[in-house]
Amino acid sequence: MATQLRAVAPQPRSCFDQLSDQLSNAEDHLPFQIERLKHQIALFERMYVMSSDEMVAALHARTISETHDIGLWLMQLDLLRDVTSEV
Repeated sequence: MATQLRAVAPQPRSCFDQLSDQLSNAEDHLPFQIERLKHQIALFERMYVMSSDEMVAALHARTISETHDIGLWLMQLDLLRDVTSEV
C-alpha cells in the first residue's frame, strides 16, 4: 500500500482577515510609534533651537520658510496629533 503525500499549503485568507491582522499588529506597536514620533520631533526642536509651537508661529509670521525639514517636522506633528487624539 502506497502512502500518498499531500501538499500542505496555507489556507487562503480573506482580505478582511488580512486587514484585521494588520490593524491589530499596528495597534500593538502604537506606543512605540508615538514615542518614535516624539523623539523625531524633539530632534527637530534641538536642531532648529525652537519648540514646535515657535516653529509654527514663525511659519505663520513668515519669518522662516517651509523647507524640506520643516515640512517633515509639520507632517510628524500632524501625525502625532492624529494618532494621540485616537488613543
